[in-house]
Amino acid sequence: MIPTMQPADDYGPPPDSLTTNSDRPRTRFLKTNCEIKLGFWNIRTMVQLSKTEQVVNEMDNYGLDILALSEVRWTGAGSQTLKKGSTILHSGTEKKKEAGVAIMLSKSASRALTKWTPINERIIVARFTGRQAKLTVVACYAPTNEADDTTKDNFYNTLQAVAKDIPSHDLVCFVGDFNAKVGSDKSYCPEVLGSQGLGEINENGILLVDFALTNDLIIGGTQFQHKTIHKYSWNSPDGRTHIQIDHILINKEWKSSLQDVRAYRGADVASDHALMIAKLSLKLKAKKNPKQKRNLPTTLKSSQTQQFVIGSTYSLQTGLRAWP
Repeated sequence: MIPTMQPADDYGPPPDSLTTNSDRPRTRFLKTNCEIKLGFWNIRTMVQLSKTEQVVNEMDNYGLDILALSEVRWTGAGSQTLKKGSTILHSGTEKKKEAGVAIMLSKSASRALTKWTPINERIIVARFTGRQAKLTVVACYAPTNEADDTTKDNFYNTLQAVAKDIPSHDLVCFVGDFNAKVGSDKSYCPEVLGSQGLGEINENGILLVDFALTNDLIIGGTQFQHKTIHKYSWNSPDGRTHIQIDHILINKEWKSSLQDVRAYRGADVASDHALMIAKLSLKLKAKKNPKQKRNLPTTLKSSQTQQFVIGSTYSLQTGLRAWP
């Protein structure tokens, strides 16, 4: 089991809403027919205060409930209440300002938060409890495709341990910059991929697809038809290369709850990555009881029921006698 780390002392204890274990929070969060906007964005850095304010403003502009951030470059682990009532949870290295992940929450998402776990500078986990479901969001920042095999293996081994620790009934979303091109060839792994991917799969893409297949997940950005400009998430400095490396993975049993995934290029915080937004709307399936017996209509009177049974028995007996 992955231990839950406490926020850093520099930031003090988290607000009460971040530690509650209430099964029925006072919020419409995670309720059927209520849309949830889950964003994920590599912002390159958020060391400067002005950059943090920019991100908060963009979150508010796009009406996001949850925003997973990568390459935050904050040290340590902790939580802060920001302007406009949003809250940020973050996880980074102890001293070096490199990598770093965070999850920014709206007021309603903050009230629904029941647990969060800073794993390391590349993974942070948050769990939310709503009226009709529980949601676990895992914000990720994977090593680049050029990283050595040991670094990649360490990342995916840790991510697999996190996945194993998540309750099986949760709606689960792994989101962030995976530095993975999964390609446009759905036939490579139709259990995981849709037909709307871009380019050719790379080594990181193979690792991501294998992880998704192992954990019964689909890669959401490959499922929805959009213009190419709304699919790719990274632009090269010269503007000539566009690739799709930021992804959302969701468990298959909740696939129908994922309504859309696309890039929003209007959001600007001086990053070469686009803001990606996934729209979720809970779709719950009614459970049927196979042992439930079908009762006769209550409108039948007892005398009518007796006549029905006697008549049916007589017809059956008559039919048997007439059979040669």
